[in-house]
Amino acid sequence: MAPNAIDVDDETNGTRRVSGTKALDLKVIGLNCGTSVDGVDCVHVHYTQEHPDAPLKMELLNYDEGK
Repeated sequence: MAPNAIDVDDETNGTRRVSGTKALDLKVIGLNCGTSVDGVDCVHVHYTQEHPDAPLKMELLNYDEGK
């Protein structure tokens, strides 16, 4: 394994780094509501990056304005 490589497939936080690289594969759920709490915004995003110097890519998987 490369000196800085991480071999993790952690289901608790969804992070995955490929053995021998520092590739990033991360899925995130974000929630937001205003002070009136009359609605909640929810987003599911997938971030990927081939290596630390590569551009960070984002894919919007799902977005909803719950009321």
